Amino acid sequence: MKGYDIIGNIAIVKFGRDDSALKNKKEAKKLLNEQKSISTVLEKTQGFKGRLRTLKSKYIAGIKTKEVLYNENGCVFRFNVDTCYFSPRLSSERLEIAKMIKKGENVLVMFGGVAPYAIVIAKKSIVKKIISIELSRACNKYALENIKRNKVSDRVELIQGDVRRVIPKLKE
Repeated sequence: MKGYDIIGNIAIVKFGRDDSALKNKKEAKKLLNEQKSISTVLEKTQGFKGRLRTLKSKYIAGIKTKEVLYNENGCVFRFNVDTCYFSPRLSSERLEIAKMIKKGENVLVMFGGVAPYAIVIAKKSIVKKIISIELSRACNKYALENIKRNKVSDRVELIQGDVRRVIPKLKE
């Protein structure tokens, strides 16, 4: 195993090219036993690609799902790791940006994804309103669910579409 990322209940593993499927399965089961918070192991078969920055992964062990429940900065996010771009490595940056927001400000989040920036800002600042724009329909579906789950519907507005087309139509 070359390495892995843990996103909530899922470990996304990168195996060596020459590793056998049997060896990979054993490594995945070992990881499940060692990391009690993990219930699924997926193999990253291809990096982020395309306009929507989607990932390709393959089920290896545990519960057969690609849907994750991830906690960060007192917020909970649910999404599919293959259809929605998400980086847990940006969690401290999201919190840092939320702390920069002044009371009563309006915030625009471009390329909003499953709404991690919008939700962390809504929960950790006294923002007036946040508009989050995202092209992907899959991400928007999860973003809407995440906004409700984190009880920030009163401050976060989602717009599904291309930021190049949406922004000129926005009014202050």
